[in-house]
Amino acid sequence: AGIRSGDIIVELNGKKVKDNTGFRKDVAQILPNTKANLLVFRDGKSEKVTVTVGTLPDGEVGGRQEARGADGLDRIGFRVRDLDRELAARYGYEDGRGVLVTDVEPGSAAEEAGLRPGMLILEVNRSEVNSARAFESAVRKEKDSLLLRVKNERSTFFFTLKF
Repeated sequence: AGIRSGDIIVELNGKKVKDNTGFRKDVAQILPNTKANLLVFRDGKSEKVTVTVGTLPDGEVGGRQEARGADGLDRIGFRVRDLDRELAARYGYEDGRGVLVTDVEPGSAAEEAGLRPGMLILEVNRSEVNSARAFESAVRKEKDSLLLRVKNERSTFFFTLKF
């Protein structure tokens, strides 16, 4: 569609993008197969990109399963998706284990704790998670907090996330 990894979407059809939630809602209002104009910030400059809005089956992002906000996942303030070979190569995660953080809600406990998109969650409460479905199941079992083993490009560490 012309969007590249690392692009920052600053406008959708002339409307400034303020946060992920508002952007998603605005995109959801556009009919499938309709063209949308984006203004992206890429490599230090603004560029216009035209995309055609499509549809995805519920619970899928880019053909992969994503842990959605239903049944308590909204309370944790972030979403994950299955780690496939392409994503593992893009982010430098060679062993292919874990689930990739796709977005973090601004102002959430997850953001305040330092969780960022592109990080890899290897464990929830000391149990390995290798799919968004397994992650969702582990999160649903917890009422107050999560112990996450997380990996980024430099190191592996633990987060305690209270909700």
